[in-house]
Amino acid sequence: MSRVSYTQLSMWSKCPWRWKLNYIDGHSVFTESIYTLFGTSMHETVQTYLTVFYNDTIKAADSLQLDKMLQYRMMENFKKAKEEIGEDCCTKEEMSEFYLQGVIILELLILKLILIVLVWQCQLQLLFWHVELVKEQ
Repeated sequence: MSRVSYTQLSMWSKCPWRWKLNYIDGHSVFTESIYTLFGTSMHETVQTYLTVFYNDTIKAADSLQLDKMLQYRMMENFKKAKEEIGEDCCTKEEMSEFYLQGVIILELLILKLILIVLVWQCQLQLLFWHVELVKEQ
């Protein structure tokens, strides 16, 4: 059995006929919203961070101003969406609310990555000590 997404369930509860047209008949129409704008912007920001993290150094990645990068990406994606659909896809209040939540998400992501690196370093140190103890015996 396939999964039902929140979007599908929400659409079904609002209009089962629309759900059928979208998911059964394949006549879906993409509409830009604060959710797609935010998701795209977060993806681009995190992708930049991870690219620097893995291709350069952790220090270089940590020096990136992710909050400013997210804000810039959200504004650029907002402008692009407005050009494509001819109107605003969200309100200023939604942009502000999602931006602030995004900053918190980015901070938590960075903390988690730092924790992963620290645990990895500790595991390597323990492995090294274990090898040294085995050699001594």
